[in-house]
Amino acid sequence: MKNLFFIIVSLMLSLPLKAQILPLNTYYTEITTNSYLKDLDNILPRYTGTWRTDYNGASIYLTIDNVTKHPSKFGNISFYNDVLFVRYVIKNSNGAIIQSTLDKAITEANIKSIIPRPDNTIAFTYSGGDCGVGSGRVFLEYIDSTHIKWSYYPESSLIIAGECPQGSDLKVYLPKTEDLTFTKQ
Repeated sequence: MKNLFFIIVSLMLSLPLKAQILPLNTYYTEITTNSYLKDLDNILPRYTGTWRTDYNGASIYLTIDNVTKHPSKFGNISFYNDVLFVRYVIKNSNGAIIQSTLDKAITEANIKSIIPRPDNTIAFTYSGGDCGVGSGRVFLEYIDSTHIKWSYYPESSLIIAGECPQGSDLKVYLPKTEDLTFTKQ
């Protein structure tokens, strides 16, 4: 009987512990270590693909990828979540590329989703270009299967002389506007 007890306890301890699965829109104070914020409502795939718009003489292309169970951290809590990453190409009126992040690995993109909102919108953080210039928030609103709306709110950032490497591009090329419609390609 003692052996049976030890066998059962050993089996229970050797079984992998399953991470707690929570909805993607779980508030950050409710996240526990190693939990998984999963896209249970299948919202994120609607945004994936390549999207295009024209704005102030430039053509802007967004490439949006969905990464499942991406390792993340909030404060001291490590967890996993389903995430959208946005990479982009901006071309001038002659078709020449003036800025592109397509050469980055998907998970190295500087625009990353943080939470879906109840108004059919997903909030993103934008870590900015060179030296963090233009960092702020981006919101993408799902309109229909071929259209999304873009709203970008850069935060003011002070650049201290000498902190950026020589030759850094300190211009923000992303469209600083609200409700800009992109069409799926």
